Amino acid sequence: RERAGLPPATRMARVVCRDEDPGKAQNAAARISDALRRPAGIEAGVPWSKELRVKGPMPCPISRVAGYFRVSIEMLAPSAGVLQAAITALRNEGLVKSDEHTAVDVDPVALL
Repeated sequence: RERAGLPPATRMARVVCRDEDPGKAQNAAARISDALRRPAGIEAGVPWSKELRVKGPMPCPISRVAGYFRVSIEMLAPSAGVLQAAITALRNEGLVKSDEHTAVDVDPVALL
């Protein structure tokens, strides 16, 4: 796991976007993913921009639950501080909120 850069050797956070409309869920996840990959972050010296690996957006393994379509983004980082900085930046931009459409799971136990 260490050679592959996977937890528990690294830290992980997962953002799941949910909506009754699959297009809206996909668009919300794409906006989050784009914000995390924005080259402006690297130029501005954002501390997480070079160390953060972003996977997705991709449909969750169980892509529909209780009438909601689900799309996820996974973030892998060498330390909790890098994840914290990235999640804080997403919250400051208003892309991640605590509501019924977005869930953030740091060091998830399962990826379903």
